[in-house]
Amino acid sequence: MRRCIKFKLRLRPKLYQLEIALDTFAIAEIEQAINYWRARQIAGEDCALWAEVRLLADVYGLMIFRRANSIEASKLDDDLLDVIGVALNQRELPP
Repeated sequence: MRRCIKFKLRLRPKLYQLEIALDTFAIAEIEQAINYWRARQIAGEDCALWAEVRLLADVYGLMIFRRANSIEASKLDDDLLDVIGVALNQRELPP
C-alpha cells in the first residue's frame, strides 16, 4: 500500500501544498525532476548549478554509484521532497 506524502512548498511568499502518493522515487523520476528544474533555471556565469538541481544531482549521483533503481522517500529531507514534488506534479510557480 502506498502512503501519501504531504509537504509544504516555501519557494515563494505564497504557500503551496502538494501531495505525492509515492513511497519511493525511481531514478527516472529523479532525472525527470533534474530536467524540469534545469529547463527553468539558467546557470550563472560560473556555470554553477542552482540549489534545486544541486540537491537532485547529489541524490542522482549516489543512486548511480550504488546502482540503485529507486530511493525511499523517507530517506530524503523536506527540501528535496519539495523540489521533487514540484517537478513531478509539473506545477508552475508564479513569476
